[in-house]
Amino acid sequence: MTTDSVFICYSNKDTDSANSIANSLKSSGINIWIDTINGKDDDAIQEAIKSSKQFLIITSQNALTDETLKQEKDFARKNNIDRILVKIDDCDIENKMRWDGLPCVDLTSNMEEGINTLIEKCNGRVTVTKTSTKKEETPLKNDTISEASKPNPNNASNDEDTLRKESLLVSDEDINSVKTIIESRLKGAKNQTYIYIAGAIGLIVLVLANGSFQEMFSEGKDKVDSALGFIEKFYPGITAALPTIISGGAFKKLKEHKQNIIVVDQIKNKRDRIKKAINSFSEPEIIKLEEDLEKLIKF
Repeated sequence: MTTDSVFICYSNKDTDSANSIANSLKSSGINIWIDTINGKDDDAIQEAIKSSKQFLIITSQNALTDETLKQEKDFARKNNIDRILVKIDDCDIENKMRWDGLPCVDLTSNMEEGINTLIEKCNGRVTVTKTSTKKEETPLKNDTISEASKPNPNNASNDEDTLRKESLLVSDEDINSVKTIIESRLKGAKNQTYIYIAGAIGLIVLVLANGSFQEMFSEGKDKVDSALGFIEKFYPGITAALPTIISGGAFKKLKEHKQNIIVVDQIKNKRDRIKKAINSFSEPEIIKLEEDLEKLIKF
């Protein structure tokens, strides 16, 4: 059963900010639920999220990496609770899956104005109820109704299951966002590899051009160390790049990013197959697509 409460979700590192926002909303007559007031029992938190009308996420750099917050946020999404980001610092949410698409109230530029906007959103939410599409039935002869026209009590339940499963599917926006992140990393890896290769070539040319190198080499180890020290002193970036080139680390990264782009396309194809026959798949199977997608962008 949905109540009129507004659930406030936050990282423990942002407790002071969360309490301040909660007090502002409460003093404006909004029924808030926050664990610093209502308690930290897991079952109570779960029930409060399920029964809330809105789910506020105190959004910060801390929040983006908070695992408990992520779990509560995902639980709210899976229960179709309206989610609103309340941004309290200049954190980057553009490349975070399931963050950048949410409505956001920014408190970073003007706190008072932002709080007023938040209060309006909390007070002004309209509860949308499904309009009944049931048509008035025309009685058949002898006031009998065919089996086909009898209402099926299971239909509503089936529709709810379908809608719930559809809400769990990763969206095109999520998929494209992850693909963009990986493509950006691929481009960076390519540039890094080119720098390493150019550095290695430069070092080889430098060594070959040094006419005195062979002479120093013949005179003994101290001379060799002296030459290598000279190179390292003036070309530290080049010498630092050599182990990476030799180990193939840069090329390994390139291969990994290219493979991840292929995996993203495979996830999209699987998502499309599930969408066509969604009731044939279980919720864990559907949720796994999102988990697989998130694994690709974890550092």
